[in-house]
Amino acid sequence: VNNQKMAVPYRPDEHLRVTLRGQRLYLVTDFELVVSFGGRKNAVISLPSMYRGLVRGLCGNYDENRKNEMLLPSGALTQNLSTFGNSWEVKTEDALLRFP
Repeated sequence: VNNQKMAVPYRPDEHLRVTLRGQRLYLVTDFELVVSFGGRKNAVISLPSMYRGLVRGLCGNYDENRKNEMLLPSGALTQNLSTFGNSWEVKTEDALLRFP
């Protein structure tokens, strides 16, 4: 965290906990978003079904429509992976989560 090694399990606040199960590292939020890392190139992101159709971003819309997965923040569709990925970049000063 912030270039510091932290022991796991780690709980920076009441909204986030970090655990290790086997070789996978899990980040779990208080609203049940789960991000698990299995190595350098493997991450799995999951949300409860109550968020179906309510999210947008790099992981798609969670609305079971594969044709609109590459929506930009503006609502326009793109086929360019770089344009898509770069459009969702969050500048550090705009980030929602900050750790002391």
